[in-house]
Amino acid sequence: MTSRGAGPPPASQAPAPAQATRSRVVFVDVARALAVLLMIVGHSLNVLLAPVHQQGDAWNWFMFLRGLTSCTFLLLSGFAFTIASSRYWEAQIRPSRRLARRMRRFTFFVALGYALRWPVDRLEHFAFLTPDRWTYFLIVDVLQCIGVTLVLLQALVMMSRTPRRFAWASAAVAVAVGLATPAVWRIDWTSVVPVGVAAYLSPGTGSFFPLFPWAAFMFLGASLGHVYVTAWPSDPQAFGRRVLLPGGVIAIAAALVFARVPLSPFGPTDPWSTSPNFLALRAGSVLVGLAVLSHLTSLMQHLPRVVAALAQESLLVYFLHLVVLYGSAWNAGARDLLPAPFGPLVAVTGVAVMLVSMSLLAWGWNWMKRRQRWWAAACKIGVLVAFFLSIR
Repeated sequence: MTSRGAGPPPASQAPAPAQATRSRVVFVDVARALAVLLMIVGHSLNVLLAPVHQQGDAWNWFMFLRGLTSCTFLLLSGFAFTIASSRYWEAQIRPSRRLARRMRRFTFFVALGYALRWPVDRLEHFAFLTPDRWTYFLIVDVLQCIGVTLVLLQALVMMSRTPRRFAWASAAVAVAVGLATPAVWRIDWTSVVPVGVAAYLSPGTGSFFPLFPWAAFMFLGASLGHVYVTAWPSDPQAFGRRVLLPGGVIAIAAALVFARVPLSPFGPTDPWSTSPNFLALRAGSVLVGLAVLSHLTSLMQHLPRVVAALAQESLLVYFLHLVVLYGSAWNAGARDLLPAPFGPLVAVTGVAVMLVSMSLLAWGWNWMKRRQRWWAAACKIGVLVAFFLSIR
């Protein structure tokens, strides 16, 4: 959700936080901020809006648009990974302190994803978890998907050795993952591998973001990141016009054409999940949207601080808005505290409250990291200490 997985540049080269510049790729920050806001809207409506109002053509179009937020986050995570890797390529292909810091960050994403489903009050209670509770705890959501895929991208960097080979390999993996998804989903992985591994391969254990097909978006983004860095680092508008827009249009057209072909080379597929056509439609839609943003932001040198903060602090916003809406092992969420879902007026009011509060939170935390670094560090340490004390 920020340029996570990319790893920050050193302080001497880092752009001022909450102030997007060309070094941060403005259209990427805008896309990430818009995706964060749409994500908050979607999750808030799930909790606040009565099911009777969650239907009809308008709602279906909204759900399709909302579904693109996860695709956008994943694609941009891969894109940012390549941009950061290109700055210090030699430090990424062999053991180094920079590589160790990057891997630690990737691992943190995975750990944070599991923390959202923390199933016990004390560590010793893990010994008494039922199989159902273990399965629930091991469900793979977007944070685990991002963290593990970033590890795989890093492994691909080390195997490829050169940026060009890495880009071609990433594109090939993206296509392979998309095409293999129908077959992978038909396998009962729990009879082959442990449930924690099976959760990364298909939704059979309840996972929302298994690597098949979602990792394909990150590998695609990583490949596109190389194209951007190599040819158009100073001209995002040309990159959008010459790469993103035609690539998106071709993907959408191919998806619509092949959807009408009376052949099933991949066996039976779900047109709304496992079908490679639907994956191509989603990927193409994201590319077209990014192309439009690259054009609209072509004259922008700086973003409003709150927009840049939303982009840079999207991980924090993602985690906290889920905790507020759905609760966690340490708190009850709005879904449990509110008496019942509401009508459109109350639901929209609640959505507005969530949007404003999360935007202010992102801006405030970003400001603290810039102006009060010691306080920000103390907050991080305090949260970690409180977490470990709560589970002892």
